[in-house]
Amino acid sequence: MEGTRPRRIVCAAFALVLAHVLALDPARAEDSAGTPEPDPGALSTLAAIVPGFVVSGTGTYVSGDKRAARGIVKVQLAGLGLAAAGGIPMLLTGASRRTTGFTMPLIVTGGGLFLTSWIADIYGASTGGRDVRAFPAPKLVLTLGYAYVPDPQFDYDHFAVVSGDFRRGAWRGTPSAWIAVDDDVQRLRAEGAWRFRETRDGSYLEAETAATFHRHGDDDFEVYTGEISILARYDMAHLGLSLRGSFLEAGLGLGLETYTFEDDVFVSDLPLARAAYGWYLSRGEAQIYYDHRHDEVVGGLGIGSTFDGPYGHFGAQALYWLTDTWGVEAQFEVGSVTSTRLSVKWGLP
Repeated sequence: MEGTRPRRIVCAAFALVLAHVLALDPARAEDSAGTPEPDPGALSTLAAIVPGFVVSGTGTYVSGDKRAARGIVKVQLAGLGLAAAGGIPMLLTGASRRTTGFTMPLIVTGGGLFLTSWIADIYGASTGGRDVRAFPAPKLVLTLGYAYVPDPQFDYDHFAVVSGDFRRGAWRGTPSAWIAVDDDVQRLRAEGAWRFRETRDGSYLEAETAATFHRHGDDDFEVYTGEISILARYDMAHLGLSLRGSFLEAGLGLGLETYTFEDDVFVSDLPLARAAYGWYLSRGEAQIYYDHRHDEVVGGLGIGSTFDGPYGHFGAQALYWLTDTWGVEAQFEVGSVTSTRLSVKWGLP
């Protein structure tokens, strides 16, 4: 029963995170009367950058927003707790394959929350918060895009990217395809999700399952992936005035990959974890993130190598709706290679 105790620790930590998101108060921070306005500036920003990396919340505390500072500290401690909940079982089991699939996502998500608490402190200390809210997403969105992925291991550079996003009540369906225009490579994916908690400010808790088929025709191999995950978004205005206009995302999940190469078949676990910090725009949003998966075309970050590494990838993404119907999106990711994507979106409210 080598994996029983670590799994219990993981489940307990995950349950605490879910309970916190489900208990969201629909009232935002700016609705509370009597709270003094923060005073952002160069001094508070510097405090957030330097000592704030170790003790997040220092910058917003200097700016006078003690409520936001306490909230940021809670995020930092939550990150440390999740990292410990994953790291301690990994050490006790000697990084056993039986527990890595459960513990690695917690370590990654915990580290991501620790880092985003620092980013949140810099944001709050430098801006004092922005009076902007989540822009309502259309019920139907169709996307057509182009992606440039210069990968020295393969012959492709250019991809056509198409996707659809369909929402009905709490349900969401998202099919997508990346098709190389200069090589025999296709990546087809279908997502299904149920949003069982959502508030008017954009915070939500969502369970997702997905299936992916990735084919390299000229190299004669295919990858089949099945996965399940949970993603939460938290409007940071709940933590204080200085954090208005920003949000935090965290996700955890597990996947199973099956590789087929000629007559050989290989099966592998796929730990899933994601952490992001974003900003609402007047008609859209932007975010920076770390995604631990490395089964996408961008691959995983490797140190000193252009080949796929074990560390996932970093990215930045921005979406802006020019009208109620038309929007544009840009994305840049860095893993074992880089990926640049530009897209046009058509939406039906």
